[in-house]
Amino acid sequence: MKRGTITAGILCVCLLLAGCGSTAQSKGLKEEKEAVSASLEVKKDGSITETIAEDFSAAYYDAEELKNYIVSEVARHNGGEEKDSISIDRFEEKDGFIYVTMTYPSAESFLSYNSSEYRDTVFFCGTVAEAYDAQMNLDVTLKGAKNEEDTVGKEELLGMGDSHIFISGEPASVKVFGKIAYTSDNVSVTGKNRAELLENEEGKAQGSYYIVF
Repeated sequence: MKRGTITAGILCVCLLLAGCGSTAQSKGLKEEKEAVSASLEVKKDGSITETIAEDFSAAYYDAEELKNYIVSEVARHNGGEEKDSISIDRFEEKDGFIYVTMTYPSAESFLSYNSSEYRDTVFFCGTVAEAYDAQMNLDVTLKGAKNEEDTVGKEELLGMGDSHIFISGEPASVKVFGKIAYTSDNVSVTGKNRAELLENEEGKAQGSYYIVF
């Protein structure tokens, strides 16, 4: 299953709620990691919507404490500012699962919220020209969404300055607002504007993921 970046926070609070001295609880947390699905939607206005669905059926998990944790973390990050703030659109416990949907006003706010000195990741969405100005690594070879033999490298990519590019360091299901043209090898296109950022056999990220649309 795919893991979203806010899942790190969810699993952290699960650990606190479950305690750290029980082998059974540790096993439960391991299984919990395998029961998480995450999806991202990149919208035309630049905002990012992230949805997490997580198995929360273990008896020692407390949904209300988890909700309070997320609400307090988002409030702390927003710093009391209403403009350009992160919002929690959904928190629901249903049929043994927790569903959390959050909207970030920009890719920058998404990265800011989900990064720390202990956890570094990459996340960008904008035009190719903006990616170059932001010093994102564009020295990559991408495959065509329709024809994998149709590849482009850095030079061709820089020639697509007005095209949009999505770059992430975490596995997830992704929906973008345009037709996907090129992706990195670790991305599987599942629809004209949908793709899966694939995990490796150990359930971890396969480097950085690229989608040009």
